[in-house]
Amino acid sequence: MKYFGLCWCMILLFGGMVFAGQDHVVSPRIVSLSPAVTEIVFYMGLEDHLVGVTSFCNYPEEAKKKPRVGSVVDVNLEYLIELSPDYIIYVPSLLNQKDQLKLLSAQKVGVEYNTIDSILETIHIIGKILNAEEKAEELASFLQSEIQKIRVQTANLKKPKVLFVISRENSSLRNIYAIGRESYLHEILDAAGAQNIYHDVHMSYPRVSVESMIERNPDVILDFHPGALMGESNNARELINPWLDLPVNASREGRVYMITGDEFVRPGPRLILALKKIVYLIHPELNEENDGQ
Repeated sequence: MKYFGLCWCMILLFGGMVFAGQDHVVSPRIVSLSPAVTEIVFYMGLEDHLVGVTSFCNYPEEAKKKPRVGSVVDVNLEYLIELSPDYIIYVPSLLNQKDQLKLLSAQKVGVEYNTIDSILETIHIIGKILNAEEKAEELASFLQSEIQKIRVQTANLKKPKVLFVISRENSSLRNIYAIGRESYLHEILDAAGAQNIYHDVHMSYPRVSVESMIERNPDVILDFHPGALMGESNNARELINPWLDLPVNASREGRVYMITGDEFVRPGPRLILALKKIVYLIHPELNEENDGQ
């Protein structure tokens, strides 16, 4: 279960925004308790406004130099007060100290994203906070445009059935959590020209059984392992081994792929990178076409 806890914190996925406080600040100081928010701020070139981030905020490299206030789940409230932010942007469904945050004078902005639209909404809200609405619109438009290009590229391709595992025990097929319909990654799979085998499960990350995976018979398996956990396994083969005897198309045809980059679980600017990697894993024919050009 510790793996799912870590992945859950990395993902920061769900939908909507919650504001506390309405005063406008000309040059706001921000503490980001979401790695995705940190990446959005850096992408727009507004990182000078960031006075604090979490220990999970590792991209871009410069983000590691920002003061660390804790994780996405627990923060050092005394240090947070010391940083004197104007805004604290956090994920309400993850943070344990929501009640304590209410005692701080900073304006609190809760962000939760489970759809692509809510990711775009988050970008626009950050742009408004930072007086950079034009930059936010540029980023949101870029993401929409790139996603649409890929949808067009995959529109007429056969849609393989894909199992996207977000967490499991490294050495076995136990405690498996997959992508359900209420995760933005479900939309990413759809844009990539794939059918999520748990498209009918109205949860973000349902816990699934081996029996249900066999019954749904995926053509491709994407098995996510955070880069930080890869050192706990001797090699990629050890991670793939539990899948080899599973009686599904993906295992029989050698289409089980380990994916490790945190771009796969960051609902921010790099979701396009993740989308493109997924496309070329499930549609290798596109790689061949590009190589021939």
